Amino acid sequence: MLLCFPHLCGPFNVGVTFSFQVKVFWADLSRGLAYCDRRAATGNSTVQFDFINLPYGYEIRIDELPEDESMEPPEMDRTVGCTGGCIKFICIDRPREHPDNAVLRFWTLDLTCKKWEAEESLLWKELWQNIDFMGNAKLWDVEPRYPVLMPDFCLVLQDMRHSRGSHVVGSLILRGSGRG
Repeated sequence: MLLCFPHLCGPFNVGVTFSFQVKVFWADLSRGLAYCDRRAATGNSTVQFDFINLPYGYEIRIDELPEDESMEPPEMDRTVGCTGGCIKFICIDRPREHPDNAVLRFWTLDLTCKKWEAEESLLWKELWQNIDFMGNAKLWDVEPRYPVLMPDFCLVLQDMRHSRGSHVVGSLILRGSGRG
């Protein structure tokens, strides 16, 4: 779904929708969150929308990308939503030169100030070394993809031994991580 907001340049590509408190949110995982108050949306008055950018450095300026550069869909490495009574944004940072050096980054939105507060980041390599249930799988065989917000954070894992990213191995849930 594409929406246009007068104060934003270009289209707004809605990838995630959710409600929190008395507000309805539409998220473009490359730009940020648009939201309105549900109480205002039920009356006959004009509904006022507000917008919060993604954390600094995490906006993807699609119009500034080279035309010959292909881009994976943002939902492959990002998600946003409400969990544990707050709004969270998760991003898997994956350096192109060293994809095995991925970092899982977490933010919580302070809606009153309209600012994202960074939480601790996790190196995928270190997290992977502490996972016991995966047996003998090697770090370079599996890649985190499609983060999901649940009471505990969840990642979909893909088998990298076959054609890159084509075979889903399973999912990993981080419990008791303080993110829910």
